[in-house]
Amino acid sequence: MGTALNMSQWNFGLVPQNVLYWMLILAIKINPGSGMPPTLPAHPDTSHSWYIDKLLEKAISFAGCDQGEVRGSPKSVGRFTKFYNEMVDRGYSKKPILLGQSRGGLMMLSWAVKNPNKVKAFAGIYPVLNLRSWPMTRNLSSTLADFEMDQDTFLKTVDLHNPIHQLEGLAQAKVPLFMVHGDSDRIVPLEDNTEIVINRYTKLGGGAEVKVVPGKGHQVGDDFFKSKELMEFIIQHSTN
Repeated sequence: MGTALNMSQWNFGLVPQNVLYWMLILAIKINPGSGMPPTLPAHPDTSHSWYIDKLLEKAISFAGCDQGEVRGSPKSVGRFTKFYNEMVDRGYSKKPILLGQSRGGLMMLSWAVKNPNKVKAFAGIYPVLNLRSWPMTRNLSSTLADFEMDQDTFLKTVDLHNPIHQLEGLAQAKVPLFMVHGDSDRIVPLEDNTEIVINRYTKLGGGAEVKVVPGKGHQVGDDFFKSKELMEFIIQHSTN
């Protein structure tokens, strides 16, 4: 038997259809008397309020899975699968849209490439997508902890776990991608993450689009947190 879910870690939206699974952003508004569990402390973040309001206006449910500092290891992918199964058991969509912000993008893409037939669409806000970028250059200790490996072992096997090398299944399943990313991002460089995925994915025949924000970096701002293009993408693929 698998490990039982700790339900205090999961948050569920209000309408059992068109669900968006939102990694590392637990942002659920609960109607008074709905009987739903409360959100985790510090969520939702105020920077996400525009997206939250727009989703709720369209009756799009959303839920998040907070695993802390994870980088898409097999163990963290497995935990997200438990979350996915719990959502499906509760009557939510079997093919959600995945949205990952910053390092949440790596977790989401790592799960998506292992489960291409369970994903309706993939979206990212300046997402980390390449295990050899930010996770190795700026955050190696947390990456090693997630993979439960020493540095030598990890360096020998990193490409086996890097989702940028495993995009074929998503392309074959015709899962559309959309990212918004600044061209001056020095923490999660556009060219090492979103551009690599977009270029590889389109060569595989997949549909992918990026909204490049000129002069902007890894920051909170309307270009990223009030993106009409990103919201239109989510709404389009939630209602199709």
